[in-house]
Amino acid sequence: MMNKLSLEETLREQIDGLEAKLESEVIENLQHLGDLRFYEEVQMPELQKQLAEARADADHWKSECNALQRMVHEARAEIERLREAMKAIDAIGDEKGNASRIEALRCFSIARAALAAERGE
Repeated sequence: MMNKLSLEETLREQIDGLEAKLESEVIENLQHLGDLRFYEEVQMPELQKQLAEARADADHWKSECNALQRMVHEARAEIERLREAMKAIDAIGDEKGNASRIEALRCFSIARAALAAERGE
C-alpha cells in the first residue's frame, strides 16, 4: 500500500509541477501576445506613418534634384553660348581692331543684360 501511495504522490507532484510549468508558459505567451498586439496596434502604424513621410521626403528631394539638374544643364548651355559670343567678339577685334571689339563687347553686355532681365534675374 505504501508503494501505491508513494507512487500516487510522486505522480501528483509531477502533475502539479507540469501544471505550474504550463501555467507559467501560458502567462509568458500571453505577455508575448500583448507585446505583439502593442507592436501591431501602436508601433506598426507609427512606423508606416514614418515610412510614408520618408517616401514623401524622398520624392520631394528627387524633384529638387531633377530641377537642379535642369538648371545645371541650362547654365552649361548658357556658358557655351557666351563662349561662342566671346569668340565672335574676338574675331571682330581681330578683323576690325580693338575699337570695334570694345563696341562689340558693349553691345554684348547690353544684350546679356536684356536677356537676364527677360528671365527675371
